[in-house]
Amino acid sequence: MLPAMVLAQRTITPRYLVWGGFQQRLVLNEKWELFNDAQARLELTDGDWFNILWRQGIQRKFKNDHTAMIGYARFHLYPNPNNGAFRREWRLWQEWGAKQVLTKSTFIQRVRVEQRFIATPETNYKFATVRARFRVEWHRYIIEQRNTYLILGNELIIAATRINFAVLDQNRIFGGFGYKFNEQWGVAVTGMHLLLRRSNTELESHGIIRFVIQHQLAL
Repeated sequence: MLPAMVLAQRTITPRYLVWGGFQQRLVLNEKWELFNDAQARLELTDGDWFNILWRQGIQRKFKNDHTAMIGYARFHLYPNPNNGAFRREWRLWQEWGAKQVLTKSTFIQRVRVEQRFIATPETNYKFATVRARFRVEWHRYIIEQRNTYLILGNELIIAATRINFAVLDQNRIFGGFGYKFNEQWGVAVTGMHLLLRRSNTELESHGIIRFVIQHQLAL
């Protein structure tokens, strides 16, 4: 998080959103998985869409619960400050992850690097930024049946453009609960505070409720 003295010198705009998503893992074998993620994000502040995204990837598992993943994503970005139409974006991303499973808890670490290319209705795609995302997450089962668990986590996002290097882009703190219906289906509900940097003098504080349906299928 940014120091309080720095935040005091900037304008912070509050916004409130609801995120809904569907995440799917298709298990090909012991080493390989396909990943699908679809999300819709609605801004309650003005009743408009914030963005809609589709993300796909392929993951390779290694020993000691380490993973590597590469993927592609498409975004529709709202609102567009230039006109009423959405802005288009696509991303390439690469990820390393690690998981430590204990008796009742699971610690998850993830480092993702993504390259963003953004267009408007009048222009072709242009390189916008490279971002590095550092995420830690903790799950803990809270009942003996091991189907209900607590979720706590934080994600720090650093952006680099052609002009600026290593600029804080976002910080996301989240917590909530997950429930597994069976080995294939589950759901997670979390609350999130997202601090978003718009410029050197403008920040946005997002209060978010997120609902995610989870599906895993062995092919």
